[in-house]
Amino acid sequence: MTAGCRGAGGRTGPGLEERVERLAVALERMNLADYADLTRRPWRLFWVNFAAGTARGLGMAFGFTVVAAAVLRLAALALQARVPHIGGLIADIVRMVRLNLGP
Repeated sequence: MTAGCRGAGGRTGPGLEERVERLAVALERMNLADYADLTRRPWRLFWVNFAAGTARGLGMAFGFTVVAAAVLRLAALALQARVPHIGGLIADIVRMVRLNLGP
């Protein structure tokens, strides 16, 4: 017989119980039962994914807003400090925006 199988005495081989325990822990970590439940209930899967996508979108929008505000604040500070290269670049951007917006 192979190692890990029941022998003639009805005892399990060495390590079989340990392997089964590791497999059970791995399946628990994968949340396999939750995934199987979601596949049986497609509307729940839809709403869970919709909520997750909405949260990601709002998070990206919030993050972009914070980063853009920080960049604009640094640009304003650079203008106040009269940094020559950055000031000219921002002035060009302001001129382009005014031309595109019209009177």
